[in-house]
Amino acid sequence: MDVCFKGRFRVTSPYGMRGGSMHHGIDLVGETDINVYAPCDGTIGASTIVTNKSDRTWEWGNFVRIDTEDKKHSIFLCHLKSRAVTVGQKVKKGDKVGVMGNTGRSFGSHTHYEVRKYGTSTKENPADFIGIPNRVGTYTAVEKKMLESGNDIVWQLMNGNPKIVINEPKRAIEAID
Repeated sequence: MDVCFKGRFRVTSPYGMRGGSMHHGIDLVGETDINVYAPCDGTIGASTIVTNKSDRTWEWGNFVRIDTEDKKHSIFLCHLKSRAVTVGQKVKKGDKVGVMGNTGRSFGSHTHYEVRKYGTSTKENPADFIGIPNRVGTYTAVEKKMLESGNDIVWQLMNGNPKIVINEPKRAIEAID
């Protein structure tokens, strides 16, 4: 799985406790491109807007749900300005599914990215699926690849981390060589 933006993107609100309640997704802002792309192959399980405020789903505004091809997870991409897919449509990783927006209960243009176990309401940390740290910051595909390759020391240096932590020294040295 991957991020839903191409190029540079920003995490504005990580997964976890926020203001006394649980934030079950990660909020992302596309800086290079505001189009929202499928982070994986799958089938569109929902493409809708809920406006009935007695249904808490209204808070998502325009949203798309992608059920992964292996039927292990469902990915929710919420607050979209517009949707570019319909229910039942097959998508490939990288296909456009919508445009980042500010619909529902939202306080600025972004995409709420949420991961659930398929067919359940069990939430999982999307940062683990995207392959980025679960914290506020700006990322690009290149930085993401550095993290995946074990070259986290270079990523930390690029982001001005004053206290470098080498999680896998052997892999970091190999990546620098």
